[in-house]
Order: sequence, then structure tokens, then C-alpha cells
Amino acid sequence: MKTKITKLIAITLLAFLGLSNYLCAQTLFKDLNPGASFHSQPDQFMEVNGTMYFHTNTGNSGGYWHALWKSDGTAANTVVLKDSIISTAVGGVVTLRANVNGSLFFSVNKAGVTAGDTTHLWKTDGTVPVLIKTLPHPGYPGTGGGYPQNFTVVGNKLFFDMWQYNGRELWVTDGTASGTMEVIDLNPGNNGGTLKYGGSEGKPMVSFKGKVYFSGGTTLGLYELYSSDGTVGGTSLVKSGTANPENFIVYQNQLYFGTNGGTKFWKTDGTTAGTIKIADSAFNKATIFANKMFFTTNGKLWKSDGTASGTTLVMDSAGTVIGANNNFLFTSYMKTLTAPPYYETRYWKSDGTTAGTVRISDTLGVHASFVVLNNKMYTGLTMIGSTQIKGFWETDGTDAGTIKFIPNSSPGNPFVFKNTLFFSNTDATSGVELWSYTPAGSSGINETVSSDDFINIYPNPSTGIVKIESRENKNYSVQIYNLLGEEINLNQRFNELDFSNSPKGIYLLRVYDGTKFHIRKIVIQ
Repeated sequence: MKTKITKLIAITLLAFLGLSNYLCAQTLFKDLNPGASFHSQPDQFMEVNGTMYFHTNTGNSGGYWHALWKSDGTAANTVVLKDSIISTAVGGVVTLRANVNGSLFFSVNKAGVTAGDTTHLWKTDGTVPVLIKTLPHPGYPGTGGGYPQNFTVVGNKLFFDMWQYNGRELWVTDGTASGTMEVIDLNPGNNGGTLKYGGSEGKPMVSFKGKVYFSGGTTLGLYELYSSDGTVGGTSLVKSGTANPENFIVYQNQLYFGTNGGTKFWKTDGTTAGTIKIADSAFNKATIFANKMFFTTNGKLWKSDGTASGTTLVMDSAGTVIGANNNFLFTSYMKTLTAPPYYETRYWKSDGTTAGTVRISDTLGVHASFVVLNNKMYTGLTMIGSTQIKGFWETDGTDAGTIKFIPNSSPGNPFVFKNTLFFSNTDATSGVELWSYTPAGSSGINETVSSDDFINIYPNPSTGIVKIESRENKNYSVQIYNLLGEEINLNQRFNELDFSNSPKGIYLLRVYDGTKFHIRKIVIQ
């Protein structure tokens, strides 16, 4: 699974750190499987409570060796947590899933006549992993079609959907075997009560106001907006007529989504009366930037304040948002050509206005993933037309600022941990191993970027209720993120945030005063 680093973590890390943009050495971080012909192939990086986890996959003798590793950011303390996770036939192999109350949850899919079609659900708090439960899904024998998917954290629970004898339905786990169960059989029989999506692109499930919202239904082919707290009685239809809801995003304490294949634009406050259609227009691949929602329809970049009148076109043929820093959105658009290579990828940067949306460097070609550190964006191996361009790239959105370093390499998608980029890469002496790159000045946390006095947040640390005061009596909006960059939805009452049901740890508050962002760290004990 490719690690997906969203714009949210990029912005929070950038604002939280405020560091220099100068380059320094990039190097092999640790040879996890020594020998030029042996490869560890590290991937699926995830941070949980200040620890970086990742998965390795080696086949030294034609067999499998899947291992779970953890790291504190030093080579000496980058160690195997669980070796030989699986050595039999596999479907989806090993997948790191989520941070649930400070523990990493991961799954292992098995397939085949001997193994059966099962998923082993595990968890670890940084010590020896514990098997939570083995989940059989015989509805699609031998195909992997029944595997759990769409994992979504809500408070201290992890929701997902999975196929068993009665079709694909909503499941939940609290990290115990007895607490891992099907929530409800929405569509009795073997038709399934949740809509199956391939991968996570459609965002078919989301955490909002202490519940999971998802595309569910009691009739095959008719899926609408449902919510659940993990119990039968707490699972219900939010509103009918919301056909195939997807692309969920939380914005200003409302949940926005598309329906009818992304062709309708809706929002909800969680109630039937508060679930309304905004416009008969498409809503896809939304992201938050400069206190507005930006989304793409048919290659067009739009922005919205959540109302029909406040939804306007930014630029035609600007394409899909691929990342952002504190100042600009970055988008890409695939332009069709009449001659070989028959297409080209065009890049744009935008400050959210039409005048401020301009073409930028096309040098990067087609990429798999961007991450942001120190207001610059990084990506691994790219394609220009049908040509593979090896190297690791850095860009500030200009031709002059687009630099290829670590040339002639084949790096994987980078992951930001403790101000350093970690990624897989290969060389002649070590094989495919774990590399790192640290921009100069990124050796420690610098909170001075957030030291203005616009807001007062107290108590900090807190055991639950956090109050926010504007010292200038300005209106403001607040977004809350964990250190994975995931937005956290809390009960909010005017100037209070309720962390009572949230895991202990560090959170980032992103407060927008209508002009700029103010980042604060809050500790929940």
C-alpha cells in the first residue's frame, strides 16, 4: 500500500516547524537486509505516538518474509517488532491500518485452499503485537473480494466493512476479540448493506461527530447516507435521496459529500433536516485550503464556502489538487495531445484566486505522491510521457526551484517523520533499503512560528475541555489534527472543544482568523 500523505499533515508540519529550506545530505539510513542482492523494500510508513512504523517485504529464496519495524528516527533504534508475519499465500499481504487510541492496528490477508480466505487483525502499542481476531470471509472464496476495507477511526473504535455469508456489511472493533463484530445486517441475505469501493479514493466512510458516516442500504443497488455509533440501535439512515454518497470531507463542523457518482453536492450536520443538497454540480477530491473547500470536476478547479452562491470556478483545466504548502495549492492536469506521447501532465499553483492560478514547472512529469516539508514539495520516481525519469525531486513550484537530487535512483514515496523524509531507494551495494533526507535546519521543533498572541488556549495540558479565546475579538474557525495529519472531529460549543472521548496525546489546532493561520499544540492527558 502506498503511503498517502495528505495536504493536512503537510500544512501542520510546515506551520509547526517553520524551518529552513536548504538542502543537506541524503543517504542510506539503514541497511535492513544487508547484501546487494537482498532487499528489504520498506513501505507503508505510519506514525503512532512518536514512533514510526513500516513494513518490509523480502524474498531471498523465493519465499516470503514480511516484517513489522519501528523506529524513533535513529538507526540504532530502528528494529524489527515482528518477524515473519506471514509466509503462506497472501492476498493483500500486510497493511498498516490506523492509530486507535495510541495503538497501531494492522491486518494480514490470507488466501488459498489451505489458509482459507481470512484476515488476521493485529494491534501493537510498540511492544509485541497481539492478534485481535481472525476474520473469515468465505463469501468470495479464493478471490480476496471479501477482505476488510475502508478502515475508519472514530474515537476509540475502528470501523470497516467486510464480506461474510450475509454479504458486505459494517463492522467495528475496540481492539478485543469480543468487541470485534458485525455492527448490523442492513441488507439481510447475501447482497450486502455497504457499497463496495475499490481502494479509498472514493472516501466511502468518515468520522463525524462521534459516529461513522457511510454509504449503506437495505436494498441491493440503493445506497444512501447512513451513520452508526457501533451499535444496532445507533445505526440509522440519515436521509433518503442521497444516492451513493462518497468523497466525504469535514469543513466548519459540517460534513460535505458528493452523490450520484459525484454529480451532486450535499452537506449535513448529522440530522435529517440538516442534510441538504447544495447544488446539482459535481463534487470530487475535495481538500481544505485558505479556509475554503477546493475540489475538481472534469478537470476544473472549484472553491466553495459551503453554499451554492459561494461555490465558484477558479480555473478550467487546472486539474486535481496534489498537495499544498502554506501559500499555494498545487494541481495537475493531464492534457490530451494529437501526436505521441498523446498526453502531457501540466502543473499549476494557486493561491485560491483565478488571477493567482498560474502554470508552473512541467519538469516533474507524472508522479505517485507529493509530500511537503519546509514549504517545498518532494516526490519520487516520475514519468514524462512514456519515459521513466529516475531521481528524487524537490520543487517550490518554479522551474528554477525544481531540483533533481539523488540522481539515477528509484525512490519510493517519501514519508515525513521528525523533520526528515524517509523512503525506499536502491544502490549497487545495498539493494532496496531505507534512505533518509533531512533539509538543513530541520533538526528540531521550532514553535516560534506559532507564538503570536491572537488566541489564548487553556488549560494546556488538559484532561478534556479546552477553551479558546480571541484576544482581538475576531471571528475564527478551528480545525483539529492528530500528529498523523488526520482531521479530528470534536463536539464544539462556541469557544470550547471537548477532547473527553479522544485518545491522550498531542494535537494540533489550526485556527483561521480570516487572514492567516495560527497553529497551536495542545496536550491531552
